[in-house]
Amino acid sequence: MTTKVTAIGKTKDDKGAVTGENEGVIEFNFGENLEEAVKLYGKDAVFNNYRQASTIALQGNMRRHLSQGKKGKELLAALKDWKPGQVSRQKKSAGEKLQAMLKGMTPEQVAATLKEAGIG
Repeated sequence: MTTKVTAIGKTKDDKGAVTGENEGVIEFNFGENLEEAVKLYGKDAVFNNYRQASTIALQGNMRRHLSQGKKGKELLAALKDWKPGQVSRQKKSAGEKLQAMLKGMTPEQVAATLKEAGIG
């Protein structure tokens, strides 16, 4: 079974300035399931790729919790039930969503937005 894989790479001049983008699309056979992937690429390659992807996913979860101020035992507690392949999104409260939206606005934009909402 093939999977369509798309990537975009930025082109740069000799000074490192971005001059454009190139996009590539290829079909690649990763295998239909675990057994086929092992048959195609071997146990070591499949396991090493799994470990790399899982490490990156765990680091992403760790960064999210660290940015919320968790560390030490609190960080460990937040991640104790994490499993590779598991996607967990924390829902933000309405207040947190509002704060995130307001952060990039000027005071004038905030005032205008509140006025439009009938608040200010």
